[in-house]
Amino acid sequence: MSFSPGVMIRPVTAAATLSFEPMQQIFAFWQERGNGNLPSRSDFLIEEFLPWAGHVGMVRPEGDPVRFKVTMANKTMIDLNKVDATGKYFDEYMPAEALEFGCGPYLMAMADRVAVTDSLVSHILGDRSFRRLVLPCADGDGPVNYFIIAIYYDQGFVSPLHKETLYDRFFDNNITGIVRDE
Repeated sequence: MSFSPGVMIRPVTAAATLSFEPMQQIFAFWQERGNGNLPSRSDFLIEEFLPWAGHVGMVRPEGDPVRFKVTMANKTMIDLNKVDATGKYFDEYMPAEALEFGCGPYLMAMADRVAVTDSLVSHILGDRSFRRLVLPCADGDGPVNYFIIAIYYDQGFVSPLHKETLYDRFFDNNITGIVRDE
């Protein structure tokens, strides 16, 4: 699945398919806890994510239709959004035109019960990118009820010193919809 232009969403079934080492490590850790299934949120202690501090956050799906609530924002999310989104739903801090980008990987992970990664390459600075890993959690065979997420971006992708958010810079009506890329 991909957004147009420059955003690609794809399932992840093996750490080696991720090109960024910290994400490989986080995926392997999540996969190990799942022991062949989706792990439960209770399979993890927050302290276990210290090697990736500042990049790991948590999101919970709620309601029908589903909304996504940030239960723990990470520093990277705060840099990108210019707000601590902890306790907020995506639609409370993301502009409407960015919700498809914001929610797409979570919806795919819920529907397919699989880890999902996506990336966004800067249309201004083509060598800089944003990478996200969405790791679903569930209690047994029940529905996905939590996500562990990891977000990384290249230096200069978004400046923590400027007031522009990820959405100000990259969602200026350039993204027109989701197209499955298989």
